[in-house]
Amino acid sequence: EGLRRDVHPGLDDLRGDGGLVVVWADDSARIYGRIAARGGALGGDGGNIETSGKRFLDVSRVADASAPHGKGGLWLLDPNNVAITTAGPDATPGNPDFVTNADSSTITVATIKAALDNGINVTITTSTGGLNTQAGDITLSNAINSVSATDVTLTLTAHNDIKLNAG
Repeated sequence: EGLRRDVHPGLDDLRGDGGLVVVWADDSARIYGRIAARGGALGGDGGNIETSGKRFLDVSRVADASAPHGKGGLWLLDPNNVAITTAGPDATPGNPDFVTNADSSTITVATIKAALDNGINVTITTSTGGLNTQAGDITLSNAINSVSATDVTLTLTAHNDIKLNAG
């Protein structure tokens, strides 16, 4: 008696921040399902998603860290050299410690655009981990035009060069 709860049953389940999803493999990871760390339908920010494979990573869908009534989350991809182009398929190698190997990576403009348009911030970071000859460059070959209804960020951080061959 004297305790009062102003929250409707079931509404608490619709509010809250997305969590953390890490999908990785010691060798090759081929992820063909849906990955999500969404904010709640009535409130909350998107979560963080990391996808990685030590030798090879194949992700067939955009990871969903969106938030209908909050700030979009983050999807982290961490290869050595990466080309951002309209040609596919996506191939984003890395490892659980984000020290990458010599595998080149391609990320399609459509994949990045879909994430940004859904309110998901995207970060692509290169390194030169492992036994490889790659410098850790990012090359943008085709324009990326987001139509997101919220503020989103595409962050490119290269160990070596970022080559902008398009807008």
